[in-house]
Amino acid sequence: MTSQNPFEVPAELRDFADKSLAQAQQAVAAFFQNTRKLNETVQSSFKASQLPVSVAYARSLDFAEQNADAAFAVAHKIIRARDLQEAGQIRAEYLRAQFDTFQAQAKEIYSVAKAA
Repeated sequence: MTSQNPFEVPAELRDFADKSLAQAQQAVAAFFQNTRKLNETVQSSFKASQLPVSVAYARSLDFAEQNADAAFAVAHKIIRARDLQEAGQIRAEYLRAQFDTFQAQAKEIYSVAKAA
């Protein structure tokens, strides 16, 4: 007798979720690209690109993009998980890594802000 995996998701549904996630990721990437262009325009208009607040904003935008990319990467992994245990493990590893990442990012932003 074979055991049934109650978490088993049909391949078609996984493919649909993966494609939907990829489309969302493209939309977020376009958002960041447009935000960067707007930021560059504003900075050049005010000749403020080297001000600490501008540097902090640019780094914050970099971090937001990195964090979004990490979230999409883990979502793609979870979609492909074999079962709930594996999905939970992927999520736990992501949360541990992001906690460390957020700490490092906060320290860097604090350093830039402190220089202001």
